[in-house]
Amino acid sequence: MRTTDIAAAVPRWALTTGTLITVAALAGCGSTSSNGATPPSSNNSGRTAGITVQLTSAELAVNLKSTSNVTSAHITMSSKLGSQTVLTAQGDEKAAGGKLTAMNLNEQIGLSNMTILLTDGALYVKLPSKLNQSGKPWEKATAGSSNPVLRQLASTLSSLEQSASLDQYGSMAQAASSLKTVGTEQVNGAAATHYSLIVDVAKVHGAGLTESAKAALTQAGIRKIPVDVWVDGHNRPVKMSERFTVQGQIVSTEATAGQFNQPVTITAPPASQVSTK
Repeated sequence: MRTTDIAAAVPRWALTTGTLITVAALAGCGSTSSNGATPPSSNNSGRTAGITVQLTSAELAVNLKSTSNVTSAHITMSSKLGSQTVLTAQGDEKAAGGKLTAMNLNEQIGLSNMTILLTDGALYVKLPSKLNQSGKPWEKATAGSSNPVLRQLASTLSSLEQSASLDQYGSMAQAASSLKTVGTEQVNGAAATHYSLIVDVAKVHGAGLTESAKAALTQAGIRKIPVDVWVDGHNRPVKMSERFTVQGQIVSTEATAGQFNQPVTITAPPASQVSTK
């Protein structure tokens, strides 16, 4: 699969929801099995002095339930295949009870720009001009869309809603076979505790991973997932990173979340600007 091929935009779009879905997408691009997960990073940059409290994975999962109090956040993301950056993104999301309710995300995929807007259970997409077949700025992604890119995006809606929710990290912590408290580091100018987890794919339930993604990961030979998460003093995940080796390629994603509980308005585009074909 060529990383510069815009026809592969859908698998790379899935990077916006986390590398877990990306791995599942890559696994479907060929029959070569994965050679497993790459160990978590041990980068200590930004470390600050202080006493580090060792937690169990169950205790971390309980702490991360505080994400249910988050009503909005600003997110950024960067994803790579090997050393090549294939996607960068930033935007805002709204949440209730730790679950994603709306999102407006601007993405750079290679030389192309795309915007994903999720609100009221509907997914709107502003595609690159070469993929837009409607002539209107926005297109609604549905299972019946005439554009195959939109149909595939619509099929990943449930994965998007789950994997873009902040409570996914509590689900991962519950499924972790090991957890290491790395230390205290600075993230966006504030202290955060860095945890390194090895997550058992078969044990992930709820927001962490959809059943279809779990099946694809298992088929690719990935049974353990290395996840690093940085948690602030309010027990909110403020930085996340994941790193895998799939079909001989290193797939990595780093994301940040901040500006919590700020006023955010996300609404559907005007009907006159949306194609529903």
